[in-house]
Amino acid sequence: MPRQRKTSVGWESVGSLRQTCERRIRELAGPEFDGGRAEGRGLTLDDAVSLALAAPDAEHQLNKS
Repeated sequence: MPRQRKTSVGWESVGSLRQTCERRIRELAGPEFDGGRAEGRGLTLDDAVSLALAAPDAEHQLNKS
């Protein structure tokens, strides 16, 4: 019985996709995105998870605490 060659997505493909997506985001991003990204990087893990799981107005509630 002949061996079938398995195909899979290699790390090279994943890295390439990441670079493509990152390049596109940076093309479209502006000051608002950059500010939000910087603010997000300053969150603790607990705050980031809470914000991600909360209602859309959670950002205002998080800033009050």
